[in-house]
Amino acid sequence: DLYMSKNLQQFITRQLEKSGGFFLIAGPNSDEHSAIAYAMISQFGVETGKCIAIEDEIRYLLKGVEQYQVNPEARQYRKDLLESCLRQHPKLIYIQNADDAELMSLLNGINTADQIVIAGINAEDAFHAVHRTLQLGIGASVTAVLVHQPASRLCEHCKEKYQLSEQTVHSLFIADEKTRVPAWKASGCAYCQHTGFSGTINVYEHMPLTSELKELAEENTGRADFYRKAGEYDHDNLMHDGIKKVLRGLVPLVEIERIQSRAEQ
Repeated sequence: DLYMSKNLQQFITRQLEKSGGFFLIAGPNSDEHSAIAYAMISQFGVETGKCIAIEDEIRYLLKGVEQYQVNPEARQYRKDLLESCLRQHPKLIYIQNADDAELMSLLNGINTADQIVIAGINAEDAFHAVHRTLQLGIGASVTAVLVHQPASRLCEHCKEKYQLSEQTVHSLFIADEKTRVPAWKASGCAYCQHTGFSGTINVYEHMPLTSELKELAEENTGRADFYRKAGEYDHDNLMHDGIKKVLRGLVPLVEIERIQSRAEQ
């Protein structure tokens, strides 16, 4: 339902099958972290009293999960809730918005050898997310990163099919001169109120944070060299996942180019 690729689903499963770890969910909007986290918690397998979630907004009640909502007006502060939850020594803890050095300091003290932490931060892509972990002081603890970026979804009723130009095809794929690659673009109809789009769909990037990648980030290695090394591991970037969704007619190419450009900036 989240339009995750098979590779990404398997990546998440492998991470959750470990005895512990620090899994980072990153994106431009913390409100969108929870759907992914809920799916991960369900995949992990809920044990009553062993899974705790701290959220800015509880969107869905998960059976067996103790869910706490941040509410400053009722003096339910994020830090206090986290300290209280940590005293219970849960097997899994999810905090929707942990983009704060003080919170990360608390999470950094968790023994991730036998506990799983899922924490949300704001970042445009994995490169940005890894550098953000260094700023927050948890670079050594994080074991994996999953990034999501929303893309406008094409209206199924009116999207128009066309052929990508030869120049575009060769910039994206290894192809011969005879290869023709179809894509779809927005049009507009009564169903989509003549916008050409219907809601959004996530484009994903995932990456295991190996010791080599952490060292490159600490050395302030450039973006291109960082991603070149990441390609040696279980990594799919935003462009890779986005192009697959372009070929399926879910999003237009211009949306993926916009996301990639924004991440690079």
